[in-house]
Amino acid sequence: MKWAQDIERAIAAGTYSATAKTRLKTLSELIDHYLGGGHHLRSRSSAYHRDKVRYLTFWKNELGEYALVNLGAPQIVEVREKLAKQELSPATVNRYLSGLSSV
Repeated sequence: MKWAQDIERAIAAGTYSATAKTRLKTLSELIDHYLGGGHHLRSRSSAYHRDKVRYLTFWKNELGEYALVNLGAPQIVEVREKLAKQELSPATVNRYLSGLSSV
């Protein structure tokens, strides 16, 4: 609570300075930051990493232009339904969702 109050006070006073993380504006920027930081390379096999990049590239192409503040469940559900119509297995659709979730 104290942290939130301090931030709100700084915003109201005009002294708040955004950190690097808060400057990320779109899903595309967030995905690039995630992949650039090597977060997807921390464990598992090379096939896992390759697939993770493929899933994230898909999300970047589908929703990358969305501002993070405007991206919500309705947009993700719409894309999930698009994936389901491609005759992918439910497990594969879940892997795509899991890739996005990790970001």
